[in-house]
Amino acid sequence: MVFNMNKRPLFFLLVLSILAGCAPVIPRETLQTVDRAITFKAVMDEPEGFIDATVLFGGAIISIENQGGSTVIEVMQQPLNRRLRPVKPGESAGRFLAVFNGFKDPAIYLPGRFLTIAGKVKAPHIQNIGKMPYRYPVIETIDHHLWSTPEYTGPAFGIGLGFGIVEGR
Repeated sequence: MVFNMNKRPLFFLLVLSILAGCAPVIPRETLQTVDRAITFKAVMDEPEGFIDATVLFGGAIISIENQGGSTVIEVMQQPLNRRLRPVKPGESAGRFLAVFNGFKDPAIYLPGRFLTIAGKVKAPHIQNIGKMPYRYPVIETIDHHLWSTPEYTGPAFGIGLGFGIVEGR
């Protein structure tokens, strides 16, 4: 196969854009430290047994609170698809608190947006949901990805080369 010299830059850009689409939303170095065998349900049931384990969870933001030097985001857990995007909003094993160093803007980290985090399990925190005490697993965030919203969930149609996988619809 012989390429016209004028088409090489175009071919190179096409290959780069395809490879960029395959990059994980959480850095590979962080993903290598995650213990994928630890489920959210296991941490929910016994958070003390997983202190300092590195986990990967995600879900929908419920609330955000900046607390002088850190930000705490309450998240309704949801399963993650292959792209590590939270899916199946009707399925959840509970809530968790994602703790971030520094300020996260509540105008950006809005309730309902999807968040995927990798982080270390810390001691649980008890606070009320309404008048009922709730024990939250606490995850000290190492890396995260805030998903753009909303994701289009209508019929998928495309023209191009290759193949694709559609999940979580």
